Amino acid sequence: MNNWVSVLEKDPTDILHACRDAQKIQKYIPSFQQQQQITPETVQNKLTPEEELLN
Repeated sequence: MNNWVSVLEKDPTDILHACRDAQKIQKYIPSFQQQQQITPETVQNKLTPEEELLN
């Protein structure tokens, strides 16, 4: 906490920058989690474009 107090004393707008960065992280995490949910089985079971044409 003392670090934040000294940072804010030097530049009060730094809290706004931290909030903006937190919002970016909040938006990024769900997309990252969705990427992690793709399992090797999902990839293995996916048809190639050639296989899709034959089906």
